[in-house]
Amino acid sequence: MKKVLSTLVCIFMFSFVFSANTMFPPTLTTPTNGAVNQMPNTFLNWAAVPGAFSYKIQVSLDSLFITSSNFTTNLTAYTLSHLLFNSKYFWRVKAIGVSDSSDWCIAGKFYIISTVTIIQPVNGATNRPVSCYFKWNAITGITDYEYQIDTSMSFSSPLFVTSNVGSAKIDAYSKQLTFEKHYYLRMRARHPLSISNWSNVADFYTLTDFLLRHPQNDTINALPVTAFKWDWTGSKQYTYTLATDSLFTTNVISYIVDTTKVIKTSSDTIVRAIPDTLLFGKTYYWKVQAQNLLDSSNETIVWKFSTIDKMTLLAPVSGATGITTIPTLTWKALTGIGTYYLEIDTSASFLTANHFVIKNDTSSYTFIAASPLLPNKPYYWRMKATTQNDTSSWSDVFNFTTTSPIGIEEIGNNSVSIFPNPSLNGKINIQIAANSSNDISISVLNLVGQEIFNQMYSIKNGNKLISLDLNSNPNGIYFIKLKQGDNIITRKIILSK
Repeated sequence: MKKVLSTLVCIFMFSFVFSANTMFPPTLTTPTNGAVNQMPNTFLNWAAVPGAFSYKIQVSLDSLFITSSNFTTNLTAYTLSHLLFNSKYFWRVKAIGVSDSSDWCIAGKFYIISTVTIIQPVNGATNRPVSCYFKWNAITGITDYEYQIDTSMSFSSPLFVTSNVGSAKIDAYSKQLTFEKHYYLRMRARHPLSISNWSNVADFYTLTDFLLRHPQNDTINALPVTAFKWDWTGSKQYTYTLATDSLFTTNVISYIVDTTKVIKTSSDTIVRAIPDTLLFGKTYYWKVQAQNLLDSSNETIVWKFSTIDKMTLLAPVSGATGITTIPTLTWKALTGIGTYYLEIDTSASFLTANHFVIKNDTSSYTFIAASPLLPNKPYYWRMKATTQNDTSSWSDVFNFTTTSPIGIEEIGNNSVSIFPNPSLNGKINIQIAANSSNDISISVLNLVGQEIFNQMYSIKNGNKLISLDLNSNPNGIYFIKLKQGDNIITRKIILSK
């Protein structure tokens, strides 16, 4: 009898040992136990269990898992979706083997974020645009955000606005607001199964005034086509007004600008507009007012500027001597110009002046070799500019004196002029008027036949001015030789520095 009883006890213990689970339950890792502000699409993660082929997950709103959602995965991670805002969740995992499974692990808990956090505008922010920029901390696993803005903390005034923002965004501009008002902003997040609490309310003040940017107050010599710039206010449109008196009663012009003229950079937002061409030599006063369907801003402080009255000539500088009879005249270019007019004469009265009409996209004019200026003559020149609306005053008069060339000779199909001679500063100019493209060799020799300079030049059809600097050589007689193919010109020059 004792032997039978002992055998039964052994069988019971053997059965107990081998009926117990031999797999260890998983260890939960993410989210940490008690983690807060988790997203509605919370990511779950746990340590792998040896021998496990899959895992079963339970997620519940109660710690006893009386009602739970069950999931199965072959991985050691799982992403939940559409969890309820502002809720506490419990979760646990068990490992499943081929013929065995572990116990449920010790349950963990985490808390789903309750609402959105507004980052901008900060409370009490002032001078906010009437399309207010606001920013918030992102919440993932949602459908969209809803915002409400109103002048009443109950969000029930006639100025109440609301809209939705896509789930991928973390900032937005509001619908149009009114100027100079105290506003309140709140937000919440949504997905198909839950809506978050409303965020804490942020308050801000829309702007009262804004600033002009360009042209700066008291600017002089502004171009007739001038870009106007001012602060962006968030408005749908702006009206800027110009006049030639500070009371805006004379030559008043008003323009309406829409939001397509807004320029945004990484650090600034401005509005830019270009009016019709202005008059030369006028003082203008200007101001801007912003509007939308709800309201209009105050007008800006009035600024003034003056447009350019006349052109600025550059070269040859007034009083220059030794200028080639085929000179190039240069001036300061103006934008927005129709044409330039040039007058040049041997008399300062310009009674017998030659007139030239020059296109607007250039800042120089070169006389042609076929019609050179007279040698050893003083010349006077002036210019003016035209637009579709006006003509400038004549520029200041510049004068220069042409040189006496050694002579205009032919080498191949090229006319050559060498000047000045003698040279008082060591510089010799060679003016070549080419009728075709070719190569010309230029060399300089001293009295004993030593070559002190030699260079090949590729000459294209048209005028070419080559300047040789011989200042490092002693005064005396030299010879310049030009060779083009079989054609050679040799001329004597004198350095007299």
